[in-house]
Amino acid sequence: MRRRAANRYAAPFTMRCVAALAVLLLAAPASALGGETVHSDDWYALYVNGTKAGHAHTIVLRVTPDAAAGSDTPDAPGDTPGASPGDTAADDAPPAAWITITDTFLKLSRRSTEIELRLGSRVEEDAEGRVTRFRQTQRMSDVDVVTEGRLDGDMIRLDQNGIPGELRYPEGALGPAAIDRRVAAAGFTAGTTTSVLGFATDSPGRAGELTFTVRGAEPIQVIDRRLRLHLVETTNSLSAARGTQMWMDGTARMHVSESEVPGVGTLRMVRTTEALARSVSSPAEVFAAALIVPDRGIAGPRRARRGVFRLARRGGEPFDADVYAGEGQTVGERRADGSRDVTVEAVALPRELAAFTRPVRDPELAPFLARSAYLEIDDPRVRALAAEAVGDERDAVACARRIERFVRRYVADKTLGVGFATAAEVARTAEGDCTEHAMLAAALARAAGLPSRVVMGIVYVPGMSAEGVGPKGAFGYHMWTEILIAKDRWLAIDAALGGFDATHIAMAKSDLSATSPVSQMILPLLEVIASVEIAVIDVETALEGE
Repeated sequence: MRRRAANRYAAPFTMRCVAALAVLLLAAPASALGGETVHSDDWYALYVNGTKAGHAHTIVLRVTPDAAAGSDTPDAPGDTPGASPGDTAADDAPPAAWITITDTFLKLSRRSTEIELRLGSRVEEDAEGRVTRFRQTQRMSDVDVVTEGRLDGDMIRLDQNGIPGELRYPEGALGPAAIDRRVAAAGFTAGTTTSVLGFATDSPGRAGELTFTVRGAEPIQVIDRRLRLHLVETTNSLSAARGTQMWMDGTARMHVSESEVPGVGTLRMVRTTEALARSVSSPAEVFAAALIVPDRGIAGPRRARRGVFRLARRGGEPFDADVYAGEGQTVGERRADGSRDVTVEAVALPRELAAFTRPVRDPELAPFLARSAYLEIDDPRVRALAAEAVGDERDAVACARRIERFVRRYVADKTLGVGFATAAEVARTAEGDCTEHAMLAAALARAAGLPSRVVMGIVYVPGMSAEGVGPKGAFGYHMWTEILIAKDRWLAIDAALGGFDATHIAMAKSDLSATSPVSQMILPLLEVIASVEIAVIDVETALEGE
């Protein structure tokens, strides 16, 4: 993996979309009917904005009762990370009738810095389509995040990088092989619509609402062949993609798909040979697609203590995306033109604040103090850094400020070449962009006994401060940290930029206890990136030295 140093604004403006893009790929129909044991075996070349940037490989297996009893089914294709059967479950999970194994590889670029993304999944279903066992591996840095689950009655028993959990199985959710069968059984008469609930390994506690609407048959070029295929428009409530179209043959085998993914651009999948699918891929540049240029620039943004920003949909549609409303940020009522004003305040703390002293021991705050797959607070290196950062200080406010300064200095290599590292990985490498700063700061706070959470949103980058940013500047993806310093009082810190200011617009906040927190946080953000316009109404800045 090639990495180059980034400029001082290390916000990962595009990598947040990569997770959503990968969810989209894994949610695509697995393919078609045919065969007895190996039901289908399909390779796809992936193109992002016209550049061949990766491949996907899907195998669907139909398991006979004898094979299910022997559990002697093939492993994942090629070198799929984490798609092997694993040893997650005791053998009390129901036997599988269908198994879908998917491997996806993508290579993207942010201002000439390459990032590789790989996801592998294995989904086992019973004859009715209920998912009985699954395993997903996500690699967005040098460490795998592995999520495994098995069905136990109506509950899913989970394990994510050694951390157990449980979720209720989403009622009516079907696995990918069952969805394929539903689409094929409905036929391809123009106007036919099939609606199903789909199980997603990335969000196993929620069912995605999927629709497939047949528009008719038409000729389409598929590599070196021209085929007459059925155009099927699809929607998925758990996907960030817009306007997804698939071209299928009469057995529901997908030959081509096209999607518009906010913050990335056009994603095209084309069924082809293994050799062509795995041929050399070039990183697709996606930096510019993730920037929002406001109507005017902001002077001295890092000193902004109050900002009012008007968010509107392009084309005049009502702005209905989810934007966080709570401490430090208010969202106004919808205006006559459909826009809404967001007010952000970075105010000084009151002198009479009754700040916590660490360690905080409150059972109600347990989710904000616990370890997770991304915040390994029991890691020896993380604990050592936490002790180094706070020293003997006990006051929560002072500790938060110390952690912010420490992480900013410690992460010396401010690079865009890391996708989404865990805190323990950042503790070892001392490199990354804003997500790595935010993760490490949150982990150090918890290791020091202070509740913490991370915030996903956008932040203003001054004009001409980075390659691809024009004179008006731009808002781009960003992540920062909040530490609970007193009862019901969160303090925002930003170790990547050296401090929080009022050009940070929050979209979602998370304690990172969810099975797939990255994907769940990114959806509100992608709704904004997709079609938003931002007008700078007012910005108040602190005087120098304040």
